[in-house]
Amino acid sequence: MARKPAQLPSSKPLLRHWREAVPNDRLAHLIRDAARGATRTLTVRLAEHSVAFGHWVFLRILWVRDGLTQRELSEEAGLMEPTTFSALTAMEKLGYIERRRLPHSRKNMYVFLTAT
Repeated sequence: MARKPAQLPSSKPLLRHWREAVPNDRLAHLIRDAARGATRTLTVRLAEHSVAFGHWVFLRILWVRDGLTQRELSEEAGLMEPTTFSALTAMEKLGYIERRRLPHSRKNMYVFLTAT
């Protein structure tokens, strides 16, 4: 039996609000609301795969360039290292990533996606 796709939130109420309530509002507000809608939609789609929104940015970066250090991953994501450390710890417990040392550098830990 085919799985029914998740119902995505409708943008119609938001668009109606901007057309009727504040027709001359600033573009920045429209962009902010569009970003919120996109974030909400992405969150729903990620939840279908049991992936937290906060983990997505790291998984996406590692998909493109696997084997980064925590510092490199923080820089790529534009986040502070403690934030990255917390996310990596949680993702390691979930089995999404593994951290390991490489023979050429015993000091650094490198982050790799797992096959899961």
